[in-house]
Amino acid sequence: MLLKFQLGSFSLNRGFGEEPAGGWCVAQVSVGFFPAQQGIRGRTCGRVVCCSSFSWVLSSSVGGSGKNLREGGVLLKFGSREVVTLNIEGNNLRLLVAKGSKVTQWAEKSIEPGLIREGLVLDAAAVGAAIDELFTDNDVPRKGVVASLTGLRAIPRVLTLPKIKANLLDDAVRREARKEMPLALDTLYLSWKTVADKGDQRQIYLLGVSRELLDAYMQALNAAEVVPRSMDLKPLALVRAIGRDTTIITDLEDESLTIVLVVDNIPVIMRSFPFEREPGPVNVRVDQLVTELTQTVRFYNESHRAKTLSATTPVCLTGAAMNDRQTVANLQAMLDRPVEVPDCPLEYPSDLPVPSFLVNVGLAMKKT
Repeated sequence: MLLKFQLGSFSLNRGFGEEPAGGWCVAQVSVGFFPAQQGIRGRTCGRVVCCSSFSWVLSSSVGGSGKNLREGGVLLKFGSREVVTLNIEGNNLRLLVAKGSKVTQWAEKSIEPGLIREGLVLDAAAVGAAIDELFTDNDVPRKGVVASLTGLRAIPRVLTLPKIKANLLDDAVRREARKEMPLALDTLYLSWKTVADKGDQRQIYLLGVSRELLDAYMQALNAAEVVPRSMDLKPLALVRAIGRDTTIITDLEDESLTIVLVVDNIPVIMRSFPFEREPGPVNVRVDQLVTELTQTVRFYNESHRAKTLSATTPVCLTGAAMNDRQTVANLQAMLDRPVEVPDCPLEYPSDLPVPSFLVNVGLAMKKT
């Protein structure tokens, strides 16, 4: 079975051949560290990461950002195939089925608190039983599912290497990965893709994902007899669903916050980190979102003075917290740039809570 991570539309199909049992992400050469805010634990890892089970596969929003799925603002046809997607979001399981360019079914199920902590499945049997119940109750296929994996503990890097023969790239990337990754390579699943050739240099997009986290996730899927066709990191699925060349994405849930900066179709910074305590009042989490977002944009602009994010770059709000209009209105008042809640690019039922299910939509939009 081959699991693929996609960044929009390109496929990262060069891995190192490891077979699995079952953060911060900064897409740039320099690595920065942000101090953790009260109630939030965060860490920085620079550049991009992808994993595939069995061989990690990155497919891109890098250079594509889902834009290739639209033309003149109109979503291109996906054909008539049915796609079942699953997003494990903290203590919630979110299921969405799409056929062609239309959402045909969706469902959400809460699971017992404590079964998943900071993105890590602690009880695969119990989580698997909940997934099994969700699929049974909604009578959906278990084979060929497109699943998400949290961005927590994912490590991205953009490497610059001299142009060398293709048969030497694997070794060169692995040597560079040993230098750049903050964790031992035997704790990660790695994959990479060439994203640009500039003169005598080659840019490589490298992604690493925690073996422990992915293996536990796969054990839960196996317990539910769910066979994934491919997988995506949550931040990358959001990038694809929103499909903007340059934007700021924030995703606020009870248990986590994700921030993604997309510049020229490349997710240059991805931050995913958990809230340490029980979910606090939404206004407290909103304050933390504003603080972290401001800090992230400042960090990017100070590191890219030749091409900073302008004050007109919009913030796209996603996540369950954004189903509340007052929360959205508060953020519009607190942020000094355009703020919007993206619509679903697929046709969808009127009762679909779009902000909660945009990750699933991005999964459904995967081309392979």
